[in-house]
Parts: sequence; C-alpha cells; structure tokens
Amino acid sequence: MNDYTLLIIDMQSQYPAAMNHKTIDAVVEEVVKAKENGCGIIVVEFRDEPQYRTKSSPYKPTHSEIMANIGPYERAHVVEKYETDGSFFIRQFLLNEKAAWDFNIDNFRVCGVNTDVCVAATVNGLAEDFMDSKFFIVEKACNTDQPLTFCKYGSMFENGKYMAYKAFNPEADIRLV
Repeated sequence: MNDYTLLIIDMQSQYPAAMNHKTIDAVVEEVVKAKENGCGIIVVEFRDEPQYRTKSSPYKPTHSEIMANIGPYERAHVVEKYETDGSFFIRQFLLNEKAAWDFNIDNFRVCGVNTDVCVAATVNGLAEDFMDSKFFIVEKACNTDQPLTFCKYGSMFENGKYMAYKAFNPEADIRLV
C-alpha cells in the first residue's frame, strides 16, 4: 500500500520522555499499523559522530520493545543523526536510489521525542526539503520532557497552557492526529 512513511524520532532510553510507557506503547501501535499497511519505517537515532564514538557513549539504541516489533521487516531502516534536526540525514537516505522507490515522500506519519525540539526540528527541515509533503504528527505517540519557553514561531504557551506543537512551522502542511 505504501501510503506513508513512519518516522520514529529519538525513542532512545537516554531521553526521559522516551521512557514513558504510554509513549512507547503508542509508538509500537504505529509500527504495527505501518507494517500492516506495507509502509516504510525510518527509525532516527541520535548518535555521536563516528569519529567521536566510544564504548561509553551516552546514546543508546531505540527501545528494544519498538525494535522487536519492527523485527526483520524489510521496509525499515535506521538513520543516525548527529544533531537535533535529523532532516538532512533522512533526506540523504530517502534520496538514494533504493529508498527513492521504497519509501513514500508525499506523506509522513511522525512520532517520537522530544516533540518541541527534535521532532519539530526534523519535521520542519523535511517540510522545507519536501515542500509538497504532508506530515501527520501522532500526538499520543509523541512526548517531551523539557518544555521550551519560546521557539522560532513565538511563545510556546497559549492561554497559560504549554503547546509543544507551536514549534512546528505553521506554513507547512503539518497536521496533528
């Protein structure tokens, strides 16, 4: 079917927001749906740059429960990123010859942590790269642990309530689901 690509951003145990069991369960649910629909899955992991890696690196792999549900699925790929915004690294992967026909770049379903930082930066970057694409942010499969006060688009608060989704580009086709 391939009607979207699922992006799983930074669901690694070094991030407190990624340790929330409701978030992990919701991400697993997204993985199951993506596999049932024959969609591509891209797991994005923050890492030390290769030349700086050591055995004591603080960056862990994606939760084993999530990876176990992905299993040996042939349409899944792990993309390593070395900065908050993972769009450059995802774009590099998507634009290679094999990925070009195997992953949908018109529709992205997105989950992970931290919603207002890494998820927003990555989605905003991809929205600039793939201007005609649609991004569906799965609210129950996203989480954040250190809220920002302001972002590029203004205050992160609305009527006294923190709104993590204000960090997404309001001009891009980004929808909350």
